[in-house]
Amino acid sequence: MSFTLCIATKDRSEFLRRLLGYYAQMEFPYPILIGDSSGPFHADRNKKTIESLQRRLDIVFVDCPTLSSGACCERLGELVSTPYCAVVGDDDFLCTHGIHSCIQFLECHADYAAAHGKGLIVGVDNGAVYGRIHSVGPYSMAVLEEASASHRLLEFFTLSHYNLSYPVYRTRIWRTMFRGLTSLEGILNRNIFKDELIPSCIAAISGRIKELEVLYLVRQAHPAIYRHPDPFDWLTDSIWFPSYQFFLKRLKEELGLQGGLTGEQAHAVIKAVLWPYLANALCSSLKKRDSRGKRGRLRSRLRSLKGRIQALLWTHRWWDADFMPIARAIAQPPCEVSKAAASILDRPQEVRA
Repeated sequence: MSFTLCIATKDRSEFLRRLLGYYAQMEFPYPILIGDSSGPFHADRNKKTIESLQRRLDIVFVDCPTLSSGACCERLGELVSTPYCAVVGDDDFLCTHGIHSCIQFLECHADYAAAHGKGLIVGVDNGAVYGRIHSVGPYSMAVLEEASASHRLLEFFTLSHYNLSYPVYRTRIWRTMFRGLTSLEGILNRNIFKDELIPSCIAAISGRIKELEVLYLVRQAHPAIYRHPDPFDWLTDSIWFPSYQFFLKRLKEELGLQGGLTGEQAHAVIKAVLWPYLANALCSSLKKRDSRGKRGRLRSRLRSLKGRIQALLWTHRWWDADFMPIARAIAQPPCEVSKAAASILDRPQEVRA
């Protein structure tokens, strides 16, 4: 096996059941590691769903109580034994064909750290597990082509500051991205250093990242409850400064290893990229609190319309081979998997594995 899929889940057993049902239908050929931070009710349901699919999928359940998604990835990284891996949330999908394409690209391009394809974000009626897809839009992921580590970090912050958690990575790099995150505070994905900036910045430092012309990621949109905290609340929280110190330490280490920078040089690079990022985050948050003018609303709507048209063209292009199986998985549970899982979920508590 050349690849391992890691799934981070917390208290959303129906979403996990939907995702695993999709991979069962696609006859997914790679091992799957599930890091479960759920409470007892959802953890028990997850174990029963996995039991129902053991003959069709190679799944390992890993109990990760109290761990955030970033810390969960660190735990799973210790168990990955394949040269490539990726992580996906329980409510999202990595397309099987897209994964194959990324692995093939990395096999032939040793100078790249990671690869991904195109991403889509879909809206489902009432944000439900199963239902009608009412909207499709583009979901951007970073593309980094600069030769040096410091220039890629600058490129990430200034040109394509998007989440870098989801591409197919070389496992040695993926482990480095999440190393030490368990020691940081924050268990509800509200520490932006821990759950986004540290792994994404280390990914940017570690090597170039390619985007392929293939459907790779489909994410489900959710209400604002799943978004990051307000920047002011984050910056004034007691966990901010110790998390920043860890961020600074890890990035200085990697800029020294990957870019040959001294500690002083690395510190200057980090300050140069983080200062504008923090200033922009605060200013953008403040502007959102003010009502927009008609011209601003019109520009926003035009940008949104342009993105949706592009996403619909992509969806049409990949409909039969890649998007349609995911659309079916969202529309309703596969009959065979649903019946098998239901029979186990209905068993008395004492007979579970």
